Amino acid sequence: QSLHYWDLETQMPSMGGAWRGEVLGYFAGKVHSVLTDDHYFNLLKSESSDENAKIALKDATKYRLLPQSFVEEMTRAQTESQIAWEKAKKQKDYNLFKPHLKKMIEMKKKYA
Repeated sequence: QSLHYWDLETQMPSMGGAWRGEVLGYFAGKVHSVLTDDHYFNLLKSESSDENAKIALKDATKYRLLPQSFVEEMTRAQTESQIAWEKAKKQKDYNLFKPHLKKMIEMKKKYA
Protein backbone atom coordinates (compact mmCIF):
# COMPACT_ATOMS: atom_id res chain seq x y z
CA GLN A 1 0.00 0.00 0.00
CA SER A 2 2.84 2.40 0.80
CA LEU A 3 4.30 1.83 -2.65
CA HIS A 4 1.05 3.04 -4.21
CA TYR A 5 1.17 6.24 -2.14
CA TRP A 6 4.78 6.76 -3.21
CA ASP A 7 3.77 6.29 -6.84
CA LEU A 8 0.94 8.80 -6.36
CA GLU A 9 3.43 11.37 -5.06
CA THR A 10 6.28 10.82 -7.49
CA GLN A 11 5.52 9.44 -10.90
CA MET A 12 1.88 8.66 -11.46
CA PRO A 13 0.49 10.10 -14.70
CA SER A 14 -2.07 12.81 -13.99
CA MET A 15 -4.83 10.79 -15.65
CA GLY A 16 -4.19 7.82 -13.34
CA GLY A 17 -5.49 9.47 -10.17
CA ALA A 18 -9.00 8.04 -10.18
CA TRP A 19 -7.74 4.54 -10.83
CA ARG A 20 -5.10 4.88 -8.12
CA GLY A 21 -7.77 5.97 -5.67
CA GLU A 22 -9.77 2.85 -6.48
CA VAL A 23 -6.72 0.63 -5.94
CA LEU A 24 -5.85 2.29 -2.64
CA GLY A 25 -9.48 2.02 -1.52
CA TYR A 26 -9.45 -1.68 -2.39
CA PHE A 27 -6.26 -2.30 -0.39
CA ALA A 28 -7.57 -0.29 2.56
CA GLY A 29 -10.66 -2.49 2.55
CA LYS A 30 -8.57 -5.66 2.51
CA VAL A 31 -6.39 -4.43 5.39
CA HIS A 32 -9.54 -3.48 7.30
CA SER A 33 -11.04 -6.96 6.81
CA VAL A 34 -7.87 -8.60 8.18
CA LEU A 35 -7.61 -6.25 11.16
CA THR A 36 -11.27 -6.72 12.07
CA ASP A 37 -11.37 -10.49 11.60
CA ASP A 38 -12.69 -12.29 14.71
CA HIS A 39 -9.87 -14.84 14.70
CA TYR A 40 -7.22 -12.11 14.57
CA PHE A 41 -9.03 -10.10 17.26
CA ASN A 42 -9.28 -13.11 19.60
CA LEU A 43 -5.63 -13.94 19.00
CA LEU A 44 -4.64 -10.43 20.04
CA LYS A 45 -6.80 -10.67 23.16
CA SER A 46 -5.12 -13.93 24.13
CA GLU A 47 -1.67 -12.29 23.92
CA SER A 48 -2.51 -9.58 26.43
CA SER A 49 0.89 -9.78 28.12
CA ASP A 50 2.73 -8.74 24.94
CA GLU A 51 3.08 -4.97 24.52
CA ASN A 52 2.87 -5.08 20.71
CA ALA A 53 -0.28 -7.20 20.93
CA LYS A 54 -1.81 -4.64 23.29
CA ILE A 55 -1.15 -1.85 20.80
CA ALA A 56 -2.50 -3.95 17.91
CA LEU A 57 -5.59 -4.83 19.98
CA LYS A 58 -6.25 -1.17 20.67
CA ASP A 59 -5.99 -0.40 16.93
CA ALA A 60 -8.14 -3.41 15.97
CA THR A 61 -10.80 -2.33 18.47
CA LYS A 62 -10.97 1.09 16.78
CA TYR A 63 -11.05 -0.44 13.29
CA ARG A 64 -13.98 -2.67 14.28
CA LEU A 65 -16.07 0.46 14.87
CA LEU A 66 -15.73 1.51 11.22
CA PRO A 67 -17.55 -0.18 8.36
CA GLN A 68 -15.23 -1.46 5.64
CA SER A 69 -17.14 0.57 3.04
CA PHE A 70 -16.39 3.77 4.99
CA VAL A 71 -12.67 2.95 5.14
CA GLU A 72 -12.62 2.34 1.39
CA GLU A 73 -14.56 5.52 0.64
CA MET A 74 -12.35 7.62 2.91
CA THR A 75 -9.20 6.28 1.27
CA ARG A 76 -10.55 7.11 -2.20
CA ALA A 77 -11.56 10.58 -1.01
CA GLN A 78 -8.10 11.20 0.46
CA THR A 79 -6.50 10.26 -2.84
CA GLU A 80 -8.85 12.53 -4.79
CA SER A 81 -8.17 15.34 -2.31
CA GLN A 82 -4.41 14.96 -2.67
CA ILE A 83 -4.65 15.18 -6.45
CA ALA A 84 -7.00 18.18 -6.26
CA TRP A 85 -4.66 19.90 -3.80
CA GLU A 86 -1.67 19.48 -6.12
CA LYS A 87 -3.67 20.86 -9.06
CA ALA A 88 -5.07 23.79 -7.04
CA LYS A 89 -1.64 24.65 -5.68
CA LYS A 90 -0.10 24.55 -9.15
CA GLN A 91 -2.85 26.75 -10.62
CA LYS A 92 -3.11 28.93 -7.49
CA ASP A 93 -6.85 28.32 -7.39
CA TYR A 94 -8.22 27.28 -3.99
CA ASN A 95 -11.68 26.72 -5.47
CA LEU A 96 -10.39 23.58 -7.19
CA PHE A 97 -9.64 22.09 -3.79
CA LYS A 98 -12.50 23.52 -1.74
CA PRO A 99 -15.12 20.77 -2.40
CA HIS A 100 -12.55 18.08 -1.58
CA LEU A 101 -11.63 19.80 1.67
CA LYS A 102 -15.29 20.04 2.58
CA LYS A 103 -15.78 16.33 1.91
CA MET A 104 -12.71 15.39 3.96
CA ILE A 105 -13.89 17.47 6.92
CA GLU A 106 -17.28 15.73 6.81
CA MET A 107 -15.65 12.31 6.61
CA LYS A 108 -13.29 13.08 9.48
CA LYS A 109 -16.31 14.11 11.58
CA LYS A 110 -17.91 10.74 10.86
CA TYR A 111 -14.62 9.02 11.67
CA ALA A 112 -14.37 10.73 15.04
